[in-house]
Amino acid sequence: MSLIENIAGFVNLQTVLVLLVVLLMTYVYVTRPRNLPPGPWGWPIVGNLYTLSKGNIHLTLSKWRKKYGAIVFFKIGTLGTVCLNDYDVIKEAYVRRSDMFGNRPTNLRIVNQLINQKGIIFAPLGPHWWEQRQFAVASLGFGSLRINERILEEAATMQAELLKTKGMEDIIIKRCLI
Repeated sequence: MSLIENIAGFVNLQTVLVLLVVLLMTYVYVTRPRNLPPGPWGWPIVGNLYTLSKGNIHLTLSKWRKKYGAIVFFKIGTLGTVCLNDYDVIKEAYVRRSDMFGNRPTNLRIVNQLINQKGIIFAPLGPHWWEQRQFAVASLGFGSLRINERILEEAATMQAELLKTKGMEDIIIKRCLI
């Protein structure tokens, strides 16, 4: 028997799968940029979704903070994500270096296609965003006591409506089931 026939007889589906997984893991490890913060290893395509979907996300992030530090890099699917887990780190990023870290994500294709980065919520920081913010503050009363008064008024109205329906829960539930 030749060497090729010996190798072909030894190779089976399991060996090929293990080899592919090892090659894929090596590729992912090698292609991860070195300037990223430390974080857990994620599966290709799904990233760390499996770990995050197991239960309480905040507990998982707390474990990662203890293991990797205040700044943790992980993947949600193929989207790289950085989690800041410390007050001082958050203050450094969003107050002292807001010009670098204060912008909105631009790699959310679906959101970008739907709203074309317009409005006040998803627009990138800049002149357009500032104009929209000034409009919202001036016309809607955001940032003033006027909005607080409106919220308290709506809460009182909602409470009054809920008190009217007290004792009517069974009737409402029966109507919803019909």
